[in-house]
Amino acid sequence: MSDFDEIIGHLTELDPSPVSLLSKGAMLIRKRRLEEAGKIIRKQMARGRPWAFRDDEVASLTFNFLRAAEDGVARDNLQIMARLIANGVAEKGLTEAEVRHLMRIVSELSYDEMRALAALIRAQQTFQIPTDFNEPPTKFWVVAQIYDRAWKDLAGTEDQEPPEWVVGTFGALMRTGLLYSDSAWEGMKYAGTPMLSKLTRLIDLGDFPITNHPA
Repeated sequence: MSDFDEIIGHLTELDPSPVSLLSKGAMLIRKRRLEEAGKIIRKQMARGRPWAFRDDEVASLTFNFLRAAEDGVARDNLQIMARLIANGVAEKGLTEAEVRHLMRIVSELSYDEMRALAALIRAQQTFQIPTDFNEPPTKFWVVAQIYDRAWKDLAGTEDQEPPEWVVGTFGALMRTGLLYSDSAWEGMKYAGTPMLSKLTRLIDLGDFPITNHPA
């Protein structure tokens, strides 16, 4: 941890970016954002396992994290990004580029998109094929069952059709590479890609809070 304290100490003492030179107010905002981000990343790194990455790779990812904080990325996103770094740098099978790519995806997620991912991951984790099935179900049937559980959990409803905002949220997530769509006579369904599996291997988004969407 002492090594990481040295890394983040150097990074937060860098010369201010051009935008922070515009005014004292901007400098104060930058200072507060970096201080808060520093607390977040230190807490997560303290919980992490020994690094499999080189110090310069950890420093590079931390720099990207602090830049995201400086740019105003939301606290929820920063929390997840910090966990990605803490867990990612301990994985021998991962590269710095892979962790950075996942961080970039997370940094651009809206709050509703994170809720939708959490609902889908929970549905994947809890779904079980009924034992009285006479033959293996099709892949689409499984996808449909999981997606239907996910959107109902997200929307807080037992309606037969998902609300438009739910469909729009899941649809928007396709830009990230975390979800793909599948369709049949039952309609359009969404499911996780291998990229989402890689993300959930590093962090458990299933514990992200899911609350009913405001009316």
